[in-house]
Amino acid sequence: MGTEPRKLKILITGSARGIGRGLFHHFLSLGHSVCILDLTPPNSHTRSTKQKPGKAPPAAVRLDVLINNAMAVPHIWSGGRKMEDEHADGEDSVMKEWDEKIAVGLTAPFILSRLCVPLLKGDGKGNPPGCIINISSTRAYQAEMDHEGYSAVEAGILGLTQSMAVSLGHRHKIRVNAIVPGWVDVEDQNKSADEMGTKWGEGQSKEDRDGKMVYPE
Repeated sequence: MGTEPRKLKILITGSARGIGRGLFHHFLSLGHSVCILDLTPPNSHTRSTKQKPGKAPPAAVRLDVLINNAMAVPHIWSGGRKMEDEHADGEDSVMKEWDEKIAVGLTAPFILSRLCVPLLKGDGKGNPPGCIINISSTRAYQAEMDHEGYSAVEAGILGLTQSMAVSLGHRHKIRVNAIVPGWVDVEDQNKSADEMGTKWGEGQSKEDRDGKMVYPE
């Protein structure tokens, strides 16, 4: 008889909607313990599941997987602005958004990873070291117009991942990897979609559903 898969303790950021929310429900459905971290209130997780979200674990509890997924939205400059726009009313709103995107998408994963290292290290009692998964994007390589902030963050995540993998792998055997997804349809991964009964791929062409888009899970 095969050994039953080990139930993991997982922390996911940016999990109130989109990719993070899809991962949240997927891991719950497999029986893992999942802790979510997001600015959006947790009541947005209204899709029915057999498991209920638990409370954040105390500091003494181990962590098996940290998934750094959060990113400031929108991905483009808000209000139709462009990077070369002049200041409005004495405020450089483009730079303000730039700072926010860097803070949420790049600085926060670094800070959270630092804080989680003690929880991810092996304890010498049969619990192996955990891992960190950073969610990047193909926009790191292939940008679109007015995605300067978003593309810079996603490219930075790849560099951060490589360096963290060397540092934490060498010292603690903590694995650090990045996932670089392309077009992920997440229109069904929010509270409004739950209330309206929106299904994955609705509103998209069959060509896109069959060959270009992927599920958030």
